[in-house]
Amino acid sequence: AKEHYEMAVEIYSNEKDELSVSATEKMIAIINARLDGVERQVDHDANLNMERKKYKFYLDNLGQNHITTINAGISYAQALSDLCYTIVAERYVAKLHGISQRAHGSDHDCTVEVLTCLKRFRERRVYIKSRPNETFQALRYEKSDTNNDDDDQVTQKRLLVLQGPIAIPRNVATEQTFQQDCANVSFAIGTPVIFQGLIVTTSLNDKIGTVKEFDKETNKYAIYFQEENVVKKALGVEEQFLHILFDLPEEEEK
Repeated sequence: AKEHYEMAVEIYSNEKDELSVSATEKMIAIINARLDGVERQVDHDANLNMERKKYKFYLDNLGQNHITTINAGISYAQALSDLCYTIVAERYVAKLHGISQRAHGSDHDCTVEVLTCLKRFRERRVYIKSRPNETFQALRYEKSDTNNDDDDQVTQKRLLVLQGPIAIPRNVATEQTFQQDCANVSFAIGTPVIFQGLIVTTSLNDKIGTVKEFDKETNKYAIYFQEENVVKKALGVEEQFLHILFDLPEEEEK
């Protein structure tokens, strides 16, 4: 594999394709690290910058309809997702799917690949707190009426319908669908969420963001905003004020 990539570098260098040279040299560095017994840390920021440049290069030189450009767009979206820009990434892939469908048809291999990628981005992954090593797909919210024995009042419990656990590779036929109390569910990193029920900072209600991390000490999620006119930084928010965003709203025109 290393020899193959080294030959590719020589070919790309002769063609003065600097982007392909850079990407191939990165693969060689990863192979060298593994041969030395070292697990190389991925620089996601550098990878995003490289994928952005590569996509722009093909977009400018080949046009948006070219299969190479579309494939580069998928790689760019994945790099965005790796840094928790999942809302931006999902919208990007949705646009790529529309482009490929119009230019190549619904049954073309390129369109099918983009659609597969889009479905993956649209999955909302969660964990059950008592089973932290297993991943599930959240399908929808439901409510269940619960009787309070003390005063005969009926309260509503918020539930999530889950499917899983998800194996690698995934086998949907072996998965189960069931309800789980939202209080027992935690969001996976990168999950798109929407704010609801905030009392103090009411201006943030209905705003959307992405889960970046969970702080066990404060029991809050760090949320990264991805909308214009909203502070674009991680904000600690309790789980009760967050809902999974299953479908992204239409992007407002600037």
